[in-house]
This record gives sequence, C-alpha cells and structure tokens, in this order.
Amino acid sequence: MSNLSLLENHFELQKGMFFSEKMTFKTFEIFKSNVIDDSFWNYACIKDNYISENQISIIETTFGEMNRTPCICLFGEQISETNIALLQNQSYQEEMTESWMVFNNDLSFKVDYDVDRVKDSKRFDDFKTVFVKAYGGEKTPEQPYGELPETYIKCLDNSFNNFDNFFHFIIYDNHFPVSIATLCYKDGIGGIYSVGTNPEFRGKGYGSAITRACIKKWKELGGTLLLLQTETDSKVESLYSKLGFNKVFVGKGFVKS
Repeated sequence: MSNLSLLENHFELQKGMFFSEKMTFKTFEIFKSNVIDDSFWNYACIKDNYISENQISIIETTFGEMNRTPCICLFGEQISETNIALLQNQSYQEEMTESWMVFNNDLSFKVDYDVDRVKDSKRFDDFKTVFVKAYGGEKTPEQPYGELPETYIKCLDNSFNNFDNFFHFIIYDNHFPVSIATLCYKDGIGGIYSVGTNPEFRGKGYGSAITRACIKKWKELGGTLLLLQTETDSKVESLYSKLGFNKVFVGKGFVKS
C-alpha cells in the first residue's frame, strides 16, 4: 500500500469528526477541517517525491483563501534534504514528526481491564474530560497539541451519534474515568485515535488495555487494515510496536512561519 493510500484512508476514517473535506489538485491534495484551524487537521500532501516552488505558491494561495496557516507534510521518501531545504528557504519550520503504523499481528491476547463503549451522554462527558486532561496542557514533544481549543470538543460532539463509524471506549478506576480511545471504522479499514490516559493514572497498563479493546472490536467487525499514527521515537510508539503495530513510514509537518 502506498503512502498516499494510507493518507486517504486516514482522511476517510476521520471525515465527519476532525476532517471535513479534501481538496484535490494535480500534484497535491489538501486535507481540511472546517472546525479546527491548526496544522494537525489542515495540511497539504504532495503526490510526487519532490516539491517545487510553484506547488508551494499554489498551496499558500489556497490556504490563504481557507484562512489557514500553510502546512505541508512530507512522508517517507519525500523527507529528503532537497525538499526540506526548499521548505526552509520558503520560511517553513518543522512542527511535528509522526510514525504511521499498521497492525500486523494475529496473536490472540486478553484485555486486562473492563472497557466500556461510550453509548450515553454521561460516559461521553467523562470521555471528553479525559481527552482534555490527556491531550491538553503544556506543549512537549510527546504532548504536541498544547492547550486544546474548544473546537476539538465540538468535533468529538459531532461524532457521538455516529455509532456505525466511530467507536468510543473508556476505562474507569473505581468509577473514575481514567483512559479513552476511539476506533474509526469504514469498509473494513480501521484507525485507532485519541488514545489517552489521565496523567495521574499513567503507567498502570490502561493505554495498552484500551488499545487492545480497539483491536478486538476491529477484528469482530472483520477488518482488513488497522492503522494509527503517533509521535516518532516516543514511549507510545514503543508501546504500539509491542502490541503488534509496524512502522510503515514517517511523516513530517512543516508550517509557514
């Protein structure tokens, strides 16, 4: 499977939650959120291995019309000294590096904790509370989002009633919500997103358990491909490797300064 195919799957899985639309051009595509305005959900993907000044110019014009800061992502072989130098010369700075991983392990395993699917408003409120605690706060290499705007919660709200495509899960510790994850599923393709644990409860295996619950649900649905992406060379990447995910390629995002 090509890098672009995996990116297309990522877009389709997240469409209706974080992504809103895709803009297709001859030599690149733009994935866009109509709700969130940051570079994690608004970026251009190049179709060829090399980027040009003309492409950058068109991308910047399009992002200006979208009222978004230009972001260009390079994947796999596209991450070359030539491409990076061109972007830097055009005042782009690297903002994120992520590993794209695909599940490749048919071994059976057990889920260590009781995992509930979020089906009512109370559990969904608890889900959002953990989401903010897990992903918000000070910006660090392993916590790249920083303070989360309210638009992230709005996107989660949009997904709540779509039970066919979005499977939100939560773990409680003595009735206290501690860990969450979402399995997005469409036409046999699954993606694991929003895996997060309340910082006070990390290191107890909750993240592994809820990830396994997503894998288990994907298998029950008869899935053929399961993907995720996470911060490169992080503890989380190591965790996913142990759970049966193989790194397919690395992606780097560059934002116009």
